[in-house]
Amino acid sequence: MSADIFSSEQAVEIRGTASGANFQDYRIEYLNKDGKWIQVGAISTVPLEDGLLGNVDLSKIYSDINADDNIIIRLVVRSRGLLEYMDMVSIEINDASISYPDYIVQNGCAYSPICSGVIEITGTAAGIGFDSYQVKLTDLYSSSEIDVSPKIYAPVHDGVLFRWDTSGIK
Repeated sequence: MSADIFSSEQAVEIRGTASGANFQDYRIEYLNKDGKWIQVGAISTVPLEDGLLGNVDLSKIYSDINADDNIIIRLVVRSRGLLEYMDMVSIEINDASISYPDYIVQNGCAYSPICSGVIEITGTAAGIGFDSYQVKLTDLYSSSEIDVSPKIYAPVHDGVLFRWDTSGIK
């Protein structure tokens, strides 16, 4: 099995092998926040060599895991003798996104780098390995940056990342 770094809103393809001389079936499970293995999808009785074993929709299971932990997914393959063979993978969730407020565009500020008033930046800055985030203003022509906020160490999930009062900027 293999996986990479994903957003909590993505579906993840689980690829690998589930086969053998006495193969009976396989299933995919994830470890929930209570330490219990929860089956994802149906049990498959079709052996598979190096292919797509299944999909896990992270948005459907994200509320059932600890938000700051990796998601642990395991493949369980059973033989006709009811022996179980397992392989596990840890998926890192790295959520970082922002949304621009609609009122900036609606008030005709779409082409201005700074609008007078308060700009509210919303989104998510959290996940495994989260340390901090910082809001910066970047000049697209020179690539120079100005720190708009200090480093912020508290994770945010679908909320206000920073309120920037631009009324004093000319």
